[in-house]
Amino acid sequence: CALLRDQCSALLPGGAAASPDESEEAAIDRDISLLDDARSKAEAESHEAQLALSATDGALRECAAELDDLERGIRRFPENSRRLLDELRAQGIEAWILAELAEATNDDWSDAVEGWLNTLRFAIIVPPDSFQQALELYNALPRSLGGVALPNVAKLRGRADGARKGSLAELVSSDNPWAATYLKAVLGDVMTADIATLKSYDKAITRECMSYSGHTAMRVREEVYREHWLGRAGRERRLEFLRVELARLRGERDGHEARQREAAGKARAYANGVRSLYEAKPLADASMEAGRLEG
Repeated sequence: CALLRDQCSALLPGGAAASPDESEEAAIDRDISLLDDARSKAEAESHEAQLALSATDGALRECAAELDDLERGIRRFPENSRRLLDELRAQGIEAWILAELAEATNDDWSDAVEGWLNTLRFAIIVPPDSFQQALELYNALPRSLGGVALPNVAKLRGRADGARKGSLAELVSSDNPWAATYLKAVLGDVMTADIATLKSYDKAITRECMSYSGHTAMRVREEVYREHWLGRAGRERRLEFLRVELARLRGERDGHEARQREAAGKARAYANGVRSLYEAKPLADASMEAGRLEG
């Protein structure tokens, strides 16, 4: 029994110190309690690692699937923009998502362009003579399909013609005439600035994405422009990100798997120790009885 207790105690961090006047039975009960506590903690750690492993597996599958789509030229635009686009095309209306048609032409200012446009990057562009038909179809769709801009390009030509020199409109381009008109209209009065000149304009933004409008400064949230969506450059940046992210997630998965395996192994070892000590208790009782008889 003493040898078994020593072996079981060795499983615990720092071992288990025995009291000099402690009976064999009491020592076994103490070691069982300590080992059972350790087993419980190891099982909790194993469960936590398994949950993290499952979450990482899900993220890995999603990342790999998006990378595969993107390498085949398929960009995963927000669901409502994609749904409206599909509905319009199904009715024979020419339609595009703005981000497919636009290119940021200055890397230093691409964050600012993406950040200012924000959800307008996913606006649906239709020919001016199709706007009313597209509007009626949009209106007939379920209310859950919302939050997607549908520009009336014909009414924006005047604003587009007034695009100012030094505005964000000069930092984007499009081969699609209706997308180009829309970009000039929404960006043509947003001036590029630095912190010293920001408040000099009605609307302005710095390359670091500090915006100014309505006499109010506000930094654009980083998550808005962290993922670039505009044109080929946005696609290439997303490809690069996904490849790096895939490698990172694989490393993270390996770490969670190793932690889960180690914790599960400890839990099994502690459980075996508890079972062995329970099985040894009758021997301890018999030993104590024999000692009393001999005495």
